[in-house]
Amino acid sequence: MDNQTERTVYFKDLVFSVLYKWKAIVAAMLIGAALLGGMEYLGAAGEVTLNSVSVTPENQMKIDQYQSTLERTERLIESHSVYLKESVIVALDSYAAYTSTTYISVTPASQESVNDPTSAILFAYRTEILSNTVMEALGEQLKVAPIYVKELITPEVTGTGVLNVFARGRTLEEAEAIAAYVKTLAEDRQERISRTIAPHSLQTSSVSAGPAVDKALYDLQNAAYQRMTSLKNTVTNTTTELNKLLPTQLQEGEPQPLLFAIVGAILGAFLMVAIACVQHIGSGKVYSARTLKDRTGLRILGRVCGKKRNPIDRWLRKLEGRVAHTQPDAIIANIVNRCAEVKQLLVFGETDAELLRPLTEKLNEAGVNCTLIAEPAGSAQAMKALPACDAAVLVEVCGRSAYEDVLLTVETVTDYGKTLLGCVLIDG
Repeated sequence: MDNQTERTVYFKDLVFSVLYKWKAIVAAMLIGAALLGGMEYLGAAGEVTLNSVSVTPENQMKIDQYQSTLERTERLIESHSVYLKESVIVALDSYAAYTSTTYISVTPASQESVNDPTSAILFAYRTEILSNTVMEALGEQLKVAPIYVKELITPEVTGTGVLNVFARGRTLEEAEAIAAYVKTLAEDRQERISRTIAPHSLQTSSVSAGPAVDKALYDLQNAAYQRMTSLKNTVTNTTTELNKLLPTQLQEGEPQPLLFAIVGAILGAFLMVAIACVQHIGSGKVYSARTLKDRTGLRILGRVCGKKRNPIDRWLRKLEGRVAHTQPDAIIANIVNRCAEVKQLLVFGETDAELLRPLTEKLNEAGVNCTLIAEPAGSAQAMKALPACDAAVLVEVCGRSAYEDVLLTVETVTDYGKTLLGCVLIDG
């Protein structure tokens, strides 16, 4: 494979070739950000304006109701979640339940059939048992929050004039402790209730059982979990109905032009980087002294600094290692050393004559008769000067000279039977 088809692409050269396009990349990022961000902002604003027209006062009232229901239900879900986590009765095992029942029976001192105080006395005991003071004291004894202690105790006045105090516990000892506390409490409160309600005698007894299947406890626990399911279903159904009334843009959230601007900037940068990579790989322009030597086989006599660069480009060239240019005296000495038998030297290439004029003047001062032609090898002026010279030095410019033209120049000089000493590269 010849030099015109075989090509080596250096990764470092490719990376820095892309970095030198930073101005174009920044411009592409700004354009992409402006396009996508602006389209998102204008499109979202237009959609809100269009959809807002369809919100009637009746729909707005329903929207407010649904939103209020959602807020209230979400608070209930949060509270019920805490309840399911901390409640003692929910955590009990309904298939191995421990229970106790305390029977409180009273006999009024006056047995009048018209104004029988039995029910009033029993309800007074029931009130005393469920009082906050009792719940706090019993909760401290059981190491349970008072609000959850009340769930463990169920006092019920029967038609036979007896107060049944049904209690559940995590263990049999706990259930019996509740029964003992209730009996003691009833005995302590007898004198006060006799004084405030009606004189009476008191009889208490208790029984305990366990472990046993407690269907009522199972139903209670199942109802608690069903309550959570019902609340979540309410949120789902309310949200569905609310979305039917809300404008599309309000359902999807606020417009996000900043996010779209960032995406547009990334896409713009990616597109420009891809274009820069394709340009570098497919370009036939001279990139560096190394690639020029690899592609053409020319001897590099020296590198001359070209146009001025901005600070960022200078920093990039420093990172790439292309800031150390050959001193003019070194280039002259290199050429003079190769011109021992050369009477006429031709320096030519498509470049600025003023840039190389100091170099050719110093060559003349060093004893080398030098002619400068700031034209490409195929120009008429170069063709006229080429037969009269003994040797030639080619001048090429990075980013402007084409490898194909350099190869053609080398072939032309060789066909004329002239010696091509090498190339001076203007590396801006």
